[in-house]
Amino acid sequence: GPISGVRTLAAADAALDGEAAGDHAGGAVAPAGDLNGDGYDDVLVGAPDQSDGGTGAGAAYIVHGPISGASTLAQADGMIIGRLAWDHAGNSVAAVGDATGDDISDILIGAYIEDSGGLNAGAAFMVSGPVTGTRYLPDADAGFIGEAEADLAGWSVAAPGAVDGNGRADVLVGAPQSDATGQDAGAAYLLYAEQF
Repeated sequence: GPISGVRTLAAADAALDGEAAGDHAGGAVAPAGDLNGDGYDDVLVGAPDQSDGGTGAGAAYIVHGPISGASTLAQADGMIIGRLAWDHAGNSVAAVGDATGDDISDILIGAYIEDSGGLNAGAAFMVSGPVTGTRYLPDADAGFIGEAEADLAGWSVAAPGAVDGNGRADVLVGAPQSDATGQDAGAAYLLYAEQF
């Protein structure tokens, strides 16, 4: 910035290309704040069809700023790999601030086809920062599992801040096909940090 007018992405200041064909890197992107404390803001990039954890297990990448020029996500500073094939982890990503009370920002990753709560119930997982190197969602610090089959929980995730006013970041998880008040009426779930 500042940015004005119409530009093509060929003129972008930086490009973070997916590791392999079919990864769908950029399926979700989010600002991450300064995850490593170096004074530069970082970014999160989801690749919901990345297959290191199994076909379509998905992944999320952490890239530390400053960022410029072209690179691939194989050079990312951190990577979180999905649990099982077809979970599509990384379809949504968010930095949630300090949810665990250790003064380090944490990361929320949606996996909307995850089946722990029933077929395609979906889930979201929180990984405590800092994240460097390769981590795996089976080792996530907290998991939020969809209530029922086909809810698609984790389709969206967000960081609403400390909604209950206690200074610790809370978590918001969308489930667009929840049937609690009618078929596919959808729902959004708010979880206070005290629960994890």
